[in-house]
Amino acid sequence: MNLISLFGAVLLALLISAMPALVHPQHWKVLRGDARLLLRRPFLFLADLFGSEVGTVSVTYCTPILGTPGSTAPTAAQAAQVVKQMAQVSFLDTDAVATITHNWGAAGKITNSSPGWLLPIVTFNKSLGGASDSSFATEFTFGLTNTNSVTMTKIGLGTGQGGTYNVYLEIPYPSVML
Repeated sequence: MNLISLFGAVLLALLISAMPALVHPQHWKVLRGDARLLLRRPFLFLADLFGSEVGTVSVTYCTPILGTPGSTAPTAAQAAQVVKQMAQVSFLDTDAVATITHNWGAAGKITNSSPGWLLPIVTFNKSLGGASDSSFATEFTFGLTNTNSVTMTKIGLGTGQGGTYNVYLEIPYPSVML
């Protein structure tokens, strides 16, 4: 009996936590079209709802010091050996924020005041645009407020706004500017 009560409480907490997201018009299909799915397959409905809200931004670190591209960011020791890092970031249509960890602050390559100097230098290009992305339509902002990571925020959300982007981070070499 306690297990069923616990399961019910967890299910109720998930539903309550999803309610603020359902206020936005792009999520109304969950209430209308997918309501049948809630009645037939509640777990599939919750998985779909959770996936659409949490998102699955994928960051693949492609810096050669890592050996092979993967989802693990360079450690401070690895970051200390390079002045350029590359990552490939994949957004779904509804994803908004990706964090690219470079660990240059932990490695002592950049200081706390470096974001004020606009370091690291960020450039990016489109690898694969979204369905409605006919040019470079999706806009981004980059946050440099942390000495160990860069925050990439996608402005456009909705159908066709996903895509894959190559992000290049660079710090001056030698680090005499710091």
